[in-house]
Amino acid sequence: MLGYIAGRILQGLINILFITVLVFILARASGDPVESFVPDEASEATIQLIRERLGLDQPLHVQYWIFLKGLVQGDLGSSKILKEPVTKLLVERLPATFSLAATAMAIAMLMALPLGVLSAVYRDTWVDRLAKIIAFLGQSSPQFWIAIMLMLLFAVFLGLLPVAGRSGPSSYILPGFTMGWFVVAGLVRLTRSSMLDVLDSDYITMARGKGLPERTVIWKHALRNAMIPVLTYSGLILGGFMNGSVVVEAVFAWPGIGRLALDAVQARDFPVVQGVVIMVGAFFVVINLLVDITYAVVNPILQQLTTGSSGKERSMAESTGQPLLATQGMALRRRAISAAVALRRAPMVPTIGIGIIIICAVFAPWIAPYDPIKNELINNYAPPAWQEGGSWSHPLGTDKLGRDMLSRIIHGTRVSLSLSIAVILLGGTAGTFFGLASGFLGGKTDAVVQRGVEAILALPLILVALVFMSAFGTSFTNVIFILSPFVAARFARMVRGEALVIKELDYVSLARVIGSPTHRIVVKHILPNVFNTVVVLSTLEVGHLILVESSLSFLGVGIPPPRPAWGLMVADGRDFIQSHYWLTLFPGLAILASVMCLNLFGDWLRDTLDPRRRQL
Repeated sequence: MLGYIAGRILQGLINILFITVLVFILARASGDPVESFVPDEASEATIQLIRERLGLDQPLHVQYWIFLKGLVQGDLGSSKILKEPVTKLLVERLPATFSLAATAMAIAMLMALPLGVLSAVYRDTWVDRLAKIIAFLGQSSPQFWIAIMLMLLFAVFLGLLPVAGRSGPSSYILPGFTMGWFVVAGLVRLTRSSMLDVLDSDYITMARGKGLPERTVIWKHALRNAMIPVLTYSGLILGGFMNGSVVVEAVFAWPGIGRLALDAVQARDFPVVQGVVIMVGAFFVVINLLVDITYAVVNPILQQLTTGSSGKERSMAESTGQPLLATQGMALRRRAISAAVALRRAPMVPTIGIGIIIICAVFAPWIAPYDPIKNELINNYAPPAWQEGGSWSHPLGTDKLGRDMLSRIIHGTRVSLSLSIAVILLGGTAGTFFGLASGFLGGKTDAVVQRGVEAILALPLILVALVFMSAFGTSFTNVIFILSPFVAARFARMVRGEALVIKELDYVSLARVIGSPTHRIVVKHILPNVFNTVVVLSTLEVGHLILVESSLSFLGVGIPPPRPAWGLMVADGRDFIQSHYWLTLFPGLAILASVMCLNLFGDWLRDTLDPRRRQL
């Protein structure tokens, strides 16, 4: 146990070191940091003097060593814009972000626990389906759009809550709900799964046999024992809130870490950027470390799951009845037949929705009635067709430059889907390769790949993307480049888990005995049997990537104008939400509908291809 804990701590320190190196490099990739804060009229001699005083005339490795020594001593430097120590700025902003994250966590738990319990108790009924829909709505909604809609309804129209800022208890409600609703789906699924396991246990049967009221059995005995994995997962969510707070704090003008990071990136205040990213990344690493140690203490068997597969997993895989020497052709043929049969039972609404998304993306130039980037100022701010002054020539109205909203939304489908597919092809392929290598080869290969995967997943995605785009500029290609490593890490982790189980099956062992080379075993026996996992994960990742890309575009560091990106459209119409609501409403609905269809279809596909996970 002590050796396991020591190893996890060492691994956490390595991950933090990796974060410091990456942030240090990105912060200097955009040019000389001195030029970002010296006056334009400063002489070259003055600039050189400042550079020498800050140690920026030294080689990069010397600069990093100076930076690392200061970091160990708690010295993160000083803000070049605010003229204050970075540590002081972080300490001042942390309470606002922590309190907002705690509020969001409380709201998420208050929503997820009842929904998860009811979903388990009334399994496969309309209650179960309604709970899933409520949860998926939150997971499929772009946070920035939900924030704007909530502000418009509760702050502007009803006047019940503050519009923005941190001014009292009531100011926490809207941003807290915006952050909390997004994670409800994961908590509902975990609560439901845990409750189903507990409800099938002997002591619950005994409690019912003693005549206890069903309400007492469910809410007192079953829920209490089902809460352990939920509470543990909540720790990871809390760490994720530190990263996700950037978008919410930007919309609500919340004086926290996320807003500080966004302002620092825009002003190229590199010491602040470094400090925020390192602090958030370190916080997430520590949370992961505590969760792993807690699991190891509660159940030592779980240590095996971090390095390999348990016997239970192997026996479960073996019980699926795989043929002794399944070939690639046979495996793929079985999956093709199963998929063809299963698609007949596919959920109608998500399937139709995905079909519309694909048609719009592929045939956008022929479907869209207008050029999405052509300005017609004479028609600017035309309302939707059903509103007074509207016209069916522009059914969804026009924007401030007279561009047709329907055409821009259709072309936005093409932008989002093409980017998501490109990221999955690049990152998913790389992640599948490394996951197969890690799971099948094991040993040092597995250790190296997993350390890299954990280091990448510890990085705050939004913050790293902000730094990267500040350094290299915004473009379609750069968004693909920055998102691909995170997708590759998720694919590698999932595929590794499958490969660890499959490589222990009899037919793989027999292939080794008869002398099949390693690459042949991986290609013909392992890869076809992780195909289901790759397909399901790809489907779910498309929706996630649409949300991430739209968030980056909303913040101004994603797809650059005039390209019609949905997040950029919402940002452009944000200031006109009261007078010209269609500028923000329709692009947000397009994101919500697309991601909702993809998530529901991916959820159904996972259950169809892996019946053992239907209770999750």
